[in-house]
Amino acid sequence: MLFDGQASTLFAYLVEKVGIGKMKELVSMAVEGKESREFITRDDVLGKDFSKIEENWSAWVKTLKAPQSQFPRQGN
Repeated sequence: MLFDGQASTLFAYLVEKVGIGKMKELVSMAVEGKESREFITRDDVLGKDFSKIEENWSAWVKTLKAPQSQFPRQGN
């Protein structure tokens, strides 16, 4: 489940940073069996320095607020 959370936040980060058009391109490349890292590290996407990409994504994640529960709290 941790991987799913990381993958979904990375995807959301990429949509915010590069836009939906680039993300459609990424999905198309994945369907073709191409490596995602190849796409992400392109100069016109996030650049070659993967450690910087991870650092920026991590900082972005820390700015997110946890969603509020849809269930009412039970009293003790």
